[in-house]
Amino acid sequence: NYDHLLEAHGKLLEDKGFRRLSVGDRSERALLRLLVMGRSSTNKAQADLFARAFEGLSASEKEALTRGLNVDGTDDGVAIIPYYMPALFSEGLKHAPAGDEGKVAALASLMRLLGRVYSNPDPVSGQHKKLEKPKKSEQSKKQEQPQRSQQSGGIKERNLRNVADIIHGDGFKADPHILDQLYPIDQSVWQEFLSLRPFVNIWRAGKQRLMKK
Repeated sequence: NYDHLLEAHGKLLEDKGFRRLSVGDRSERALLRLLVMGRSSTNKAQADLFARAFEGLSASEKEALTRGLNVDGTDDGVAIIPYYMPALFSEGLKHAPAGDEGKVAALASLMRLLGRVYSNPDPVSGQHKKLEKPKKSEQSKKQEQPQRSQQSGGIKERNLRNVADIIHGDGFKADPHILDQLYPIDQSVWQEFLSLRPFVNIWRAGKQRLMKK
């Protein structure tokens, strides 16, 4: 059971002085998933940075991320597997602006990106719309459980490896918000970017050789 794994990681952090997190609380469970994804379950200082970034998100950003992290793809919607996200968190911390505030800003930017990936199972054109937390009436709350069982499930994969190219650039270190315009993106534009990467890599290699002379 995945929740047992999350509880075990939470216990490791709790033993190091981090606050107790419950898988029964969807927001705390989401944070636990982020901590595991960010390989922070044995590092309280780093876990504190993740928690600050998560709690600092706007209500709509936090809700989108929390919802995505709590979908398992059975009967509660489409679960997204964000390949390379653990590495992006690691690289984001390495290339973040100096100091804890810079690291929190970098993590928050990556969390916003992840929230948009969860909110858009398929890449689309234009700017994403902020997802407002729905206001539920008492009647809708009572009907929520049967509605949940009628939802279709499924799993989709998203390879986010190319985001590392931006994280490794000077722009991210200067301002991690550079990721805020990255996704969703028109698929044809993304493919065009990918087609140019070999030429960009050749240019970078030539530039590096010139700098060594």
